[in-house]
Amino acid sequence: MNTEQQIEFDRIKEIWSALALTEDAKTKIAEKKVILEETKLRHELKETTDARQMIEKLGTPPLQDVTEIKEILQVTKRGDCLTSY
Repeated sequence: MNTEQQIEFDRIKEIWSALALTEDAKTKIAEKKVILEETKLRHELKETTDARQMIEKLGTPPLQDVTEIKEILQVTKRGDCLTSY
């Protein structure tokens, strides 16, 4: 039995994925692996702590389906004008 099965990481990802608003987010969640490197884990924990502190100070941001933002970001990467959006 591998580490992910031992800690039931697949079940955690199922719950996490059910909370995701976009297919892109669900795909990224499905690709997540258990972090076993201490340095990388510390980095990820710091990011999580920072995000939690921002939510505590500023409140929970409104969450909505932002699928259309991918198109807008692609336009900006090409350097095209956004006025048509």
